[in-house]
Amino acid sequence: MINIAIIPAAGFGRRVGTKTNKQFLKIKGVPTSIYTMRRIAKSSMIDGIIPVIRPDEIEMFNKHILKKFPVDKLIQVVPGGKERQFSVYNALNVIDSANIVLIHDGVRPLFPDGIIETCIKTAIDKGGCAVAIKAVDTIKTGSNGFFNNTLDRNKIFQLQTPQAFQFDLIKKAYDFVIDNSLNITDDAQAFEIINEKVAIVEGSKYNFKITTKEDLRLARLFLRDK
Repeated sequence: MINIAIIPAAGFGRRVGTKTNKQFLKIKGVPTSIYTMRRIAKSSMIDGIIPVIRPDEIEMFNKHILKKFPVDKLIQVVPGGKERQFSVYNALNVIDSANIVLIHDGVRPLFPDGIIETCIKTAIDKGGCAVAIKAVDTIKTGSNGFFNNTLDRNKIFQLQTPQAFQFDLIKKAYDFVIDNSLNITDDAQAFEIINEKVAIVEGSKYNFKITTKEDLRLARLFLRDK
């Protein structure tokens, strides 16, 4: 059983408002993406890690980041694409064979303990899964400055990562997405496009994606108090 983790970390992070891209901003003295990868590498169910980095940052990442902050189980660094879907696809294309591929955002460092193992086991059993939390607020649609519909929040989920899939199925899904020039924002969406069901794994409100200065501040505060 070979399980590979793909870590997309090729974004710009403009909303954080710093010169340094968000995946390299530090938490607990370590770049966020490195902190995330190190936590994933601790899982006995992960055999290899493939970070996806912006092409113009790969040399810096290899020579400076990884040299100072090495990551266990790292297979190779893959260049990212212009959108997240191309970044994930690039990583899938360097995998010769695997049983399960787990995909997790490099800027989600606060994933719950045990969630990696739960996702892998669920993907083995169900084919694919995604971590999500139920909506707790009232959810409405709107247009032209007015609300026009209230959705049933009991059926609304906010998706997170990690997401895990049987390798052959997620590769088939991404091949279809890329070959047909489809736009997706989420790996589970690719899976659903080829008519595969995605099982729900309960997530955590702390498993947020660092996209703003406030997110970064919250992550640092949480880890300081943990």
